[in-house]
Amino acid sequence: GFHDGEDSSADLVALTVVHSCLLAQLLTIALEIKSWTVLHVSSLLFSLGIFHVFSIVYTMSCVACFSGLKSVYWVYPHAMSSLLHWCIVILSSLTAVLPRFVYRCSQTSLWPSDVQLSVLRYREQLKRQRLNSKV
Repeated sequence: GFHDGEDSSADLVALTVVHSCLLAQLLTIALEIKSWTVLHVSSLLFSLGIFHVFSIVYTMSCVACFSGLKSVYWVYPHAMSSLLHWCIVILSSLTAVLPRFVYRCSQTSLWPSDVQLSVLRYREQLKRQRLNSKV
């Protein structure tokens, strides 16, 4: 568990990697969603919440007591209270998503789709109408 020295640091690294991967996947999904709804937001938050609830329950129970495996007791609360854990999770997740973000931004600005061009034309028409109605 947390007090076992080397085993606990390996568990902390594993938890940090899993947390980073989950957050990177959720951010990637968020980048790909074209039209946000309450269902999208709630499902992403639900996924993150289930991960944290499962991690808390798993590391706060003594699974090793029943199966003979090494104990991971108290690893999750220790990781969540560590600033280093959060810095690594946030930086690695953002770094993992950055190439896709740059690709999507360049794709949208350099080669916009027909739908995006139509939306831009429509917005320009609305601006012109507003300006003409004020005069």
